[in-house]
Amino acid sequence: MPKVYRVRNGVRKEISSNSNKSDIMEMLPSWKGCSRNLSSTDTYRFECADCSVTFTLSEGAENGGHSNSTHTGSRPLGQLLTHLEGVPYTIVNGALELTYEAADTAGEVTLNVHWTLPHPPYSVSQDITIYAYVPDLLNMTGNSSLITWNNINSHPGDGYYMTELAGEALLDALSTYKWHAENVLSIPPGSIVIPNSEGASLKYGGLFDIFKNYTHTHCTHRLGDDVDIGMALFNSSSYKADLLNTLDAALVAFDYSYPKASESPDASPAEQAVTGYHWHAHFE
Repeated sequence: MPKVYRVRNGVRKEISSNSNKSDIMEMLPSWKGCSRNLSSTDTYRFECADCSVTFTLSEGAENGGHSNSTHTGSRPLGQLLTHLEGVPYTIVNGALELTYEAADTAGEVTLNVHWTLPHPPYSVSQDITIYAYVPDLLNMTGNSSLITWNNINSHPGDGYYMTELAGEALLDALSTYKWHAENVLSIPPGSIVIPNSEGASLKYGGLFDIFKNYTHTHCTHRLGDDVDIGMALFNSSSYKADLLNTLDAALVAFDYSYPKASESPDASPAEQAVTGYHWHAHFE
C-alpha cells in the first residue's frame, strides 16, 4: 500500500487515512499583510512504486469559528503550490512531494489523494485532514467587570478570543483605567464606563470577515492581538473626555497602539462616521 508522510523541518511523520485525529495538521497561515507573518505551508511526501496520484481539495467539517449558515460564499481552501488539482502525476523514484499553502480562513480542509496502483491495477482514495489555525487563543468572556464582549452582526462568529499575552495586557490596562478613574479622577464608580468589545479574534484565528461573506478580511483581527473598543457608551457619559484620556493612556502603557488611522482615538469626524467610531487597539 502507498504511504504518506508530513515533512516539517526535515522530520517525516507518517499519517493515516480517512480523516481521523492523527491526520490533523497544525498550521499557521501567514495571512499576508496582517500584523505579523507566520509559516503558511506544509509539505507532504507520497511514497509508492510505479503509482500515479491525483490531488483534490474540499471543505472539511470544522469551519474555524464561523457558522456556515451566516455565509453566502464558499470557504477558501488554500492552494497546492507544487502540483495542480485534478491532474494525475506519476511517482518517479518511489516518492513525490506536495506543498500546500493555507488559505486566509482557519478550519479544516480535506486533501483527497486518489492513487492508481499498477500491480495489480486498481485505485484507492485517501483523505488527509489539514487543519489551519492559530493555537491557544483564549476565550475572554469571563472578565465582564472590566469589559463586555458583544457578538457584532457584521462579524458573524464568536469574536471573543485573544492570545494569552494580548489578553493579559488588555485586562491589566482596563484594570488600571478603572482604578485611575475612581482613585485619581474621583469619578463615582457608577459613572465609570465599562468598555465593550466590538470584536477581537475568532476561536481559531483566521479571517474575521465583514458582511457575512469571505471577501472582506478585517485583516489584523486574524491572530488574536487586536480588539475593537466601542465608543457609544463613552459618548453618552458626562465624564467622556477624562475617561477616554485615561483609557488611552492605560492601553498605551500596556503596549497597545492604534495602527489604523480611521479607527484611532484621534480620528476625524468623517473617519468616525465611516467606522462607527471604535478604537482598534493592537497589541505590539
